[in-house]
Amino acid sequence: MDRQIVKSGQVPLETDLLASERSTMSALGWLMQGVLGTSTLVDAITCIPMVPASLVIQVTAGSIYFQEAVDATGYSTLAADTTHQLVKQGLLLDTQQFTQVPPGTGGFAQNNLVQAIYQDTDDTPIVRPYYNSANPAVALSGPGGAGTPDNTFRRGQCVVTVKAGTPATSGSQVTPSPDAGYVGLFVVTVANGATTLTSGNIAQLTTAPFLLPNGKLPQIPTGVQSGAWMYGADSGTANAMVVALTPVPSSLVAGMTVHIKKSASGNTDVVTLNVGTGANAVLRSDGSVLQSGDLPGNCVCEYTWDGTEWQVTNSQGFLPNGTTTKRRNYLINGNFFVNQRTFAGGALAAGVYGFDRWKAGAGGCTISVSGGVVTMNGPIKQIWKLEDTGTLASKFVTFSVDAPSVNITATIGDGGSNNVSGTIPLGSGRQGVTLQVPSAATGNISIILTTVTSGTFANVMVEDGKNIRAFEVPTPYNELLLCKRAYRKSYLYGTAPGSVNAGSAGFWTQDFISYEFPVATTGSQQFSQIAFFDVEMWGVPTCKFYDASYSAVTPNSISLFNSAAGAHQDAVGISTTSAYNDGTLHAAAFAAGPKEIIVFSYSASAGYYGMGFGYTADADL
Repeated sequence: MDRQIVKSGQVPLETDLLASERSTMSALGWLMQGVLGTSTLVDAITCIPMVPASLVIQVTAGSIYFQEAVDATGYSTLAADTTHQLVKQGLLLDTQQFTQVPPGTGGFAQNNLVQAIYQDTDDTPIVRPYYNSANPAVALSGPGGAGTPDNTFRRGQCVVTVKAGTPATSGSQVTPSPDAGYVGLFVVTVANGATTLTSGNIAQLTTAPFLLPNGKLPQIPTGVQSGAWMYGADSGTANAMVVALTPVPSSLVAGMTVHIKKSASGNTDVVTLNVGTGANAVLRSDGSVLQSGDLPGNCVCEYTWDGTEWQVTNSQGFLPNGTTTKRRNYLINGNFFVNQRTFAGGALAAGVYGFDRWKAGAGGCTISVSGGVVTMNGPIKQIWKLEDTGTLASKFVTFSVDAPSVNITATIGDGGSNNVSGTIPLGSGRQGVTLQVPSAATGNISIILTTVTSGTFANVMVEDGKNIRAFEVPTPYNELLLCKRAYRKSYLYGTAPGSVNAGSAGFWTQDFISYEFPVATTGSQQFSQIAFFDVEMWGVPTCKFYDASYSAVTPNSISLFNSAAGAHQDAVGISTTSAYNDGTLHAAAFAAGPKEIIVFSYSASAGYYGMGFGYTADADL
């Protein structure tokens, strides 16, 4: 802090006093700047209606803190100092009143802006006595004896004005912007025909730079303990959170943390958060997007800004059933382990399935798997089915594989005109690429991997978010059940459909569905066999039947054994319409559903019958 030096017996100079005053102001200004910063701040000012109510508003006493030049004009005999800047305090010592004039047009209203600015004002003029060198015993009245007054104070003031808005249809009126140098504090809404104003007509601007009551030094410990500066309640929708923090952040900085109470509506899809700086994506802490039910209604969570998006701190998500884990991989059979069709590897024509859930893309491909390593040339494709997990549209997803020996083109979209592609680069370890699913791809999703030359890779994964992570190793049994939702067979896992028979007329192996029944009397009677599924299929499957003949396996037929005749007969022609093989044993229509297959047959003679068949059921996409 600068201090003026004076000596005993020296002739007093006015600059000694002026410089001392300026030094004191500068010291206080730098102190305020160190504590408050350089942004304009306002403290204690309020705007209230008159009592009794009228069209007059009152702006109460307070202060403004504003950075500007030390002295924009000369300070008495000290020259102006416009080079240096410091924070000044402007005072509004007395309550001021402002009359509001309603618009003259019916149905109109207008918003008037209460605004403030810092001003240096020289005032309180008096006629001072001046030294008279001609006659020192008689002072001059005013400068040069002219008798004119001059100002005795330079005051730092908070000047408040009201800026009238433009009248408009009520509800569409716009609050005017502050004039240059001013800051907006309050908006007063005045409607046509109004004769009084209440507190409901006056609102503090969300952008008003007020010092918070708990932002003053004595209240800071309480503010930190209460979390008031970091807490807010969500006022948005289920998937678009909006929070009014106090104060409103001027910008988002990596590491910034807030605590938010979710609205009563839990999320049903990906989520954005707006804390006054614009809407930004909210992710799980692993970088994946939120799933439906991750943020239940009224939950309180901590969110951290990572420099690009908000992360729900230390959260892997919450599923509706209360668990905290979920399947990360959108692909089924990403390690090509499940092979119900017993595909031996080789060429696949376009659209033909080999390993479960994987079919050749346009133009076909060659593919084989050995020891978990895939060797492929061409496109391989899997269709992700839209169910109750929500659409993938607009989500960021990451494709990743282990140790690709060639570049792999990854494509995702609706399989039509809404697709996006990227390259998984060749390299050791885990390699991947992040893509944003097109916004128009709102249904089932086509996921394609393409190599233009033969190459190897392993463990394909497509997951939410932008991070490349280790492959999520599935449980073999669970993966098989998921595959069975698309394709299943009656045969043992390692048996190719239609490649075996029952081995004898009266006994059926595990590869076949069998049923024995008596027919008491001759005549048209119906019997049926139901094949129940251990997991519901995605839709009504296309079924193919194989008889269980010990001598041959005939496609699209079932086997019937007539104990009375002692002979085995094949009832062929299973279809969606009744198809009778002969006059005694008849195979008719079957009904297929997501949970079961029902095969109907008819008999025209008495006897004891055995029925058997193998099948495949295909509901793949």
